[in-house]
Amino acid sequence: MHIVLIYLGILLGIFIEGEMIMISSVIAAHHGYLNLWLVVFLGIIGTYGSDFFYFSLGRKRGKDWLNEKQKFEIKAEIIDKKIQKYPILIFMGYRFLYGFRTIVPLVIGTSKIKTRTFIFFRMNFWIKLDTKWICLF
Repeated sequence: MHIVLIYLGILLGIFIEGEMIMISSVIAAHHGYLNLWLVVFLGIIGTYGSDFFYFSLGRKRGKDWLNEKQKFEIKAEIIDKKIQKYPILIFMGYRFLYGFRTIVPLVIGTSKIKTRTFIFFRMNFWIKLDTKWICLF
């Protein structure tokens, strides 16, 4: 039973925190404490869930929520300009920009970018990124 809780904790940790939990879990799997393929699967699901949650939040209440928070409104304006100028680069690289992991999908959700475009680019990137973590360890 405790192993199920460990994997649920990994899923929740990846959903909330992201790459640090993924790296730690892959290292634990490399040492034989966890199943590597289950960790990769949970990494893909947790990352997808997190990004799609914030994207959906942006679609539903993004504009109202960003206008209420002055701190986020400034970041949102910067991100929106960058999305218009470099859409693919932003789609692929925002996970590595400190402080932008949650705000970028939210801002993308408020933009005119279609949901299927967001899903396509994110799914493509998640699979590649999680596969790279496996190859590193």
